[in-house]
Amino acid sequence: MIKKRPLANALLIALGLISPLQVFAQQQNENSKDNIMLEVIEVTAQKRVQGFLEVPVAVTSVSGETLEAAQATEFQDLVQISPSVTFNQSGDMRGSGVNIRGIGTTAFQTAVEPTVSTVIDGVPLGRTVQFLSDLADIDRVEILRGPQGTLFGKNASGGVISVYTKRPEEFFFGETRLTLSDDNAYGIMGQVTGPLSDGVRGRLAFYSRDFDGFVENVTTGETINGDNSKGFRGKLELDVGSDGNLLLIGDYSKQDRDCCTTILKDVNRDSFFDFLQYGEDYADIDLGPENNKVKLGSPVYSNTETSGISAEYNHNFGDFTLTSISAFRGFTLESAEDADLNPYTTPVTGHVLFTKNGASGGGNQEQSQFSEELRIAGQLTDDIFITMGAFYWEQSIERYFEREVMRCADPYDAEIGTEACSAAGSGIGFNSFDSIVDTTNYALFSQAEWGITDDLTASLGLRYTHDEIEIDFARGDAVLTGPFPGMPGLPGAAADFSSDTTDSAVTGRFSLAYNLNKNSMIFGSYAEGYKAPAFDLIFSSTESSTTPIPAETNKAWEAGIRSELLDRRLRLSFTGFHTTFEHFQGQAYDPQTITFSLTSAGEVITKGLEVEFTAKPIPELLINGGIAFIDATYGEFLGVQCYFGQTQEDGCNSGFQDINGGDVPNSPNTKLTLSAKYDIYLEGNMDMFISANYRWRDEAQTNQNQSPDLILPSYGVLDFTLGIQADDGQWTAALFAKNALDDNFVSQLSPGFLDPSNTSMYLTRDYQRYMGVEFTYRFGAF
Repeated sequence: MIKKRPLANALLIALGLISPLQVFAQQQNENSKDNIMLEVIEVTAQKRVQGFLEVPVAVTSVSGETLEAAQATEFQDLVQISPSVTFNQSGDMRGSGVNIRGIGTTAFQTAVEPTVSTVIDGVPLGRTVQFLSDLADIDRVEILRGPQGTLFGKNASGGVISVYTKRPEEFFFGETRLTLSDDNAYGIMGQVTGPLSDGVRGRLAFYSRDFDGFVENVTTGETINGDNSKGFRGKLELDVGSDGNLLLIGDYSKQDRDCCTTILKDVNRDSFFDFLQYGEDYADIDLGPENNKVKLGSPVYSNTETSGISAEYNHNFGDFTLTSISAFRGFTLESAEDADLNPYTTPVTGHVLFTKNGASGGGNQEQSQFSEELRIAGQLTDDIFITMGAFYWEQSIERYFEREVMRCADPYDAEIGTEACSAAGSGIGFNSFDSIVDTTNYALFSQAEWGITDDLTASLGLRYTHDEIEIDFARGDAVLTGPFPGMPGLPGAAADFSSDTTDSAVTGRFSLAYNLNKNSMIFGSYAEGYKAPAFDLIFSSTESSTTPIPAETNKAWEAGIRSELLDRRLRLSFTGFHTTFEHFQGQAYDPQTITFSLTSAGEVITKGLEVEFTAKPIPELLINGGIAFIDATYGEFLGVQCYFGQTQEDGCNSGFQDINGGDVPNSPNTKLTLSAKYDIYLEGNMDMFISANYRWRDEAQTNQNQSPDLILPSYGVLDFTLGIQADDGQWTAALFAKNALDDNFVSQLSPGFLDPSNTSMYLTRDYQRYMGVEFTYRFGAF
């Protein structure tokens, strides 16, 4: 297990980082004639517009301009701008997702919700994979930490990532941006907005991106782990009378990705099986953390299509506003994976091969959802502001999956294919399953904020949630050709069952906020979170899967201080937190069935301190930064599979262990983000700017079974941009470098799919340096 750092030391480090900045900013404030303040932050974490010092919620608000400056073009790039967020990569996009404060449920199963909710323009998404796409035309992103069950409700027990796209403007404006990089990637995006007639405004945004990839498939000579993506979003905003407003949104995106394969990092050459499976065939590849080569015998892909329409209507009734958000969204995914990373075998009788050319693992998923939120908010009295409403949700997910396994007695040759496994002693097995998950959810919620005095505000919120979940599962008998009764990872018996469950919960939130003065506010809060029960629907599911895994609940305490100092040239935020999860829903790999199964931990605890700041010490320099000290551990978790090589002395008992006190996967103890932009004003009609973004994360356990071989080392990444721009803002040209120092790093580790004595890894595109240019042209009113 990873050694923890005392929280007291963490606080001293944070104060040591920020104190010099305060002194420097004070000096500049006294000496500079150009006293340019930070921009005003507007936050909608409580579903109404409030200022930074008014919100007693742990929230990070990031503008679209900040995302653009950081070259944050995809959802997973949010790790660059928030120290509390980490991203979990998997071979199938369904298993990818985010953690906030070390907590997040990322699972391949269709019958489990994520712990961190993703909300787009007020519409919650049923699964994170629905928005693993480009961050284009973004107004701002708000990252709400801790349970947000009162006002957001749907699968928000660990937090919310709320994305707001840009609304239509009152004036005509447009821009187009072209990006080219030296790793054979290009992208183009554009937007245009303006009035269409009196009281009618429109906006259209599009993007297209093509990237060859960064992993070499030696078998075919092709480059993989790339993608071809395109999409658009259209908006129409209408003024309805003098008191009403209607916003219509339609969007579509398509992503064809030949990803996301794992890469062999280490092979246990002491293992006879592994030497035969990998030892000779990977002899010409230099394994290790810098390896970017694989040997696959089949295509690897994860292709998605996403579409949606929504209507948001607002009507003012004096001091109150009625809001209705109706939305329908559809999503499809087609995927395939070459699980064993090797299309070759050596002539050993009984060898099992798991590749597409003789064994396949893949399928498709179709998902649709409808949601309706109706709420009213306003000033009930001079001292009391209320928000209350109702929420309804329907979702249907159908998942089809198939697997084919080849058992070869003769050497396998990629050019011959399955014919090489037709000799005596060889065989092929096939099986598939189909599952349907239907979910209905409705809720009633309310929150009241009472200004007890001019400086003291109390807030109380409650939510009643009801969930109904139905599942259907069908798997046929395995089809086997060969002299053997079965194969690893291929269930032989048919299964056909249905089940359902219902559950209800009442959750709440209470907070107190006190204004120390006009520039500082302290707050404390208690909140509860809830996530619906889940079903473990996997390839090897049996009748026992009709028993649901209990609902996930949590209780969270927070306290913090918000300050705007030095004539609003320094903005500071400190937040301490302690959250306890009961029946935490996670995912574990079972090498016996070669599947990922759903688990329920008795207790998970996350606690720590978050520090964030924004500073403008001089008019030309803007600095953003944050540091998070997080201790996320299992308080009680029994019956977890042992890691490879674990002995009885290490706590392994008949193949299982207790991981009480163990680390929650993908939760570094310390994570730091820091960015700066410096403007250089030149004579004439051009200016320059320099920006840098740095992120560093501590070492972290990457597997639930606490394997010491799967601890990801700490790493830091520096991005750099140098640009010139017209002083009137009409055009901008920039040269950028991602991972400018070329410090290779691994984003995630996992045990070998067929043999856990091996180590596989995931790499992100910036695991090594790449450089590019970007040109933006603007027209109209800018």
